[in-house]
Amino acid sequence: MPHTTLIRRSCGQSTTLAQRNSSTSLTADQAMRLAWRTWMLLLAVPFVLFFWTIWRLIGSTPESTGSADHDLAGMWFLFTLAYLAMAVPAAFFWRNHLFRDYLAGGTISPRQYLEGMMTVWVVLAVGGVIAILGCILTNTLVPNVVPGAVALVLYMLYWPSGRTMSRPLRNEHDPAEYEDPR
Repeated sequence: MPHTTLIRRSCGQSTTLAQRNSSTSLTADQAMRLAWRTWMLLLAVPFVLFFWTIWRLIGSTPESTGSADHDLAGMWFLFTLAYLAMAVPAAFFWRNHLFRDYLAGGTISPRQYLEGMMTVWVVLAVGGVIAILGCILTNTLVPNVVPGAVALVLYMLYWPSGRTMSRPLRNEHDPAEYEDPR
């Protein structure tokens, strides 16, 4: 908007865009609180589902859970691998696109941080859930538990740190200074 003043017709008050945006902008502390809450929630859902599935399938008999469908397990495994092979790199490319200011030596906004990291977290958590659902639907642990476990371990490696919002990157070629954005 080219004008900096907005008029509220209902109240007869005027506010500037800066005043309006400052009340809706996200601070780094708020972004970190939201990031940790989201990360913990997205970790808890597949983690609980993962252990429930293992508990259900390890201590069961074919009569209680049904027979194992190995053909469906193989197809589900390939589907899970295809999802992870396409979605995980796409999520990292999108995150790096949003973090381009950090990679250029600056910092990024809290909103960019949340959007970039939540994209990676959601893709990895969904990949874990897809793999675990394959275990549940086919009544088998192997092979579907493998990509689920890999997705969860990779997810846990990308906990929220917020460094990209507060610590500019000065020299990306110096290994002592460069840290992968998390």
